[in-house]
Amino acid sequence: MANGELVGTKLAFEANRPLDGIARAEWVFRAAGRDTFLMREAELRIVDGLQYLHRYDEAIERMRGMLERYPPIPPRRIEEEDPILKMPELMVALQRQLGDSLGARAEIRRALEYYDGLRAKRPAPLLEAQVLAREVRAYLELNDRPGALRALGRMEALATANPGLEESRAEILFSRGQVEGMRGGDYRAALATFDQVGKAYPQSPFAPRALLEAAILLEGTGNRRDALGRYRQVLDRFASNEEVAPIALFRQAMLRDQTGDWAGAKQDLERLPVRYPRSRAALEAPFAIIQHYGRAGDAPAMKVSLLRAIETYKGLVAADSLSESAVFARWHIARCYAGLDRWDESLGQIDEIIVKHRGHPITANAIVEAARISEGLGQKERARKYLQRFLADYPQSPLAPQVKARLEVTSRR
Repeated sequence: MANGELVGTKLAFEANRPLDGIARAEWVFRAAGRDTFLMREAELRIVDGLQYLHRYDEAIERMRGMLERYPPIPPRRIEEEDPILKMPELMVALQRQLGDSLGARAEIRRALEYYDGLRAKRPAPLLEAQVLAREVRAYLELNDRPGALRALGRMEALATANPGLEESRAEILFSRGQVEGMRGGDYRAALATFDQVGKAYPQSPFAPRALLEAAILLEGTGNRRDALGRYRQVLDRFASNEEVAPIALFRQAMLRDQTGDWAGAKQDLERLPVRYPRSRAALEAPFAIIQHYGRAGDAPAMKVSLLRAIETYKGLVAADSLSESAVFARWHIARCYAGLDRWDESLGQIDEIIVKHRGHPITANAIVEAARISEGLGQKERARKYLQRFLADYPQSPLAPQVKARLEVTSRR
């Protein structure tokens, strides 16, 4: 029966009924008794549902408990990874979505404590290799080069002592390139290491990532010509890789614009939402065109680009209205309408965001902006309703005291 409820949970999520899905999963969790596998599966579904509803604080709290209850299962192959082991990085990402950079750093430090605890239990070599890889990433996020080097050294020693970890060599080499490329490192050594990843492990998933990292490193040193060459290589060799190709295409466009090739840059930016509609770069590309014309002081072209951006974002929403990117696309539509002084349409779009993406951090920003626009239009009652809605939906937000003060001032007028 419990397994049937888990299937029902999945169907509820697919039918856009997350509350029903969470309720079913909670029942399975309570009914599982000592069946740890069922409990674990139920909680994984609950976390998925909470994220879908943008209840990130609750999702994070649930995941913290899961890390204590369920040790990660050792993989059979290096490319397999238990969802439990992914949770520390997921919690960091959710803190960032909440706009809490300090919370994200604190979460990274908690992750490092968790990884240390796992290693202290002497896990199987494959699992230990995965833990160490995540340690390296955590230290990189903290810009802690000594810590990253220590974790990398442990990875290399583990691989040397265990011939079965040969498949981890590509990640070790890639990680070494990242550490070498950090501040205080040697960017030339990093470039050589990234090149070595592609030569020694051309079929590895780290080959395209190494090529992209090399391009970004070159761009950061001001070497635009060679950076462009690497971005083109990414697009020539890994165009179907939706992790690296959209970033390469966007960065190529930015460099083309900087070097005076606006025609080429614009073509790249217009291709992005068509070729990689689910990418973050697809959301950024239309605004990059708008910003170019804004810097150039070309008002007619800027107006045209705003109108085109609205149609592009509407297309992205229509293609996947329930995805995480849909809220960003809708927010960009509202911004475009505001850029055209079409205030009623901008507010209408924000009203849609409030209904369809309640609890999302972007929605909080949108409500505050809607109140500001309403005040500017002389619609004081509408502004008050937006501010009241903010305090009802985001009482713990860092902006709540400011919003409360604005509401008091607005109510006195």
